[in-house]
Amino acid sequence: MRNVINACKATGAKLVFFDNIYMYGKIDGVITEDTPYNYISKKGRVRADVARMLLQEMAAGTIKATIARATDFYGPRVIEKSFAGLMVFDRMKKGNSSQWFINADVPRSFNYTPDAAEALYILATSEKSFGQVWHLPSAAPMTARQFIKLAAQNMQSSDKVTVLPKILLKIFGYFNPFMKEAYEMNYQNEFPLHFSSAKFEKAFNFKPTSYIDGIRETVAWHLGRE
Repeated sequence: MRNVINACKATGAKLVFFDNIYMYGKIDGVITEDTPYNYISKKGRVRADVARMLLQEMAAGTIKATIARATDFYGPRVIEKSFAGLMVFDRMKKGNSSQWFINADVPRSFNYTPDAAEALYILATSEKSFGQVWHLPSAAPMTARQFIKLAAQNMQSSDKVTVLPKILLKIFGYFNPFMKEAYEMNYQNEFPLHFSSAKFEKAFNFKPTSYIDGIRETVAWHLGRE
């Protein structure tokens, strides 16, 4: 981030920083752009340090930048980089039942990738976006089980879901470096996660794609791929 800031200063380039929500930590309630950082993981601490570094430069007026934050993705053309893409849509495509971590019955937010892409373009081309933090468009939360049921209806597949317990994920971490690194983020599946994009929606008159429409388009892409 320091190198990126220095490069922007040297060239006068504007910066749109695509961020995640690890710095917020476990929040009991709605997460907005004003939610204090309360990280409970190493990844969250790093993300908080990076964000503070950029926010300090933005406040000082030394760089023209905006921060765009997103939670978990789903959408067409996304598999490995999407938890839902890998554990829900791809498994259904292969004729397997869906899987989820820890708790499939708590409400949580998702970002639909075409909405996120459009929002990034809006932020990059709007002068009023700079100097601020923005949450990218996200429809009202739903549980993973509800999400999977909608996917199954469109995929004409079983809506059965296997919920992997926390202790099993810890065991996986002994053999899989990715799972070991991801284990500290499991609170995002264990507790409700309500990510609000109301600020962006109001400022740019943007309505997030509904899960009904987004899941239908995502399933259509998966069914059409090899």
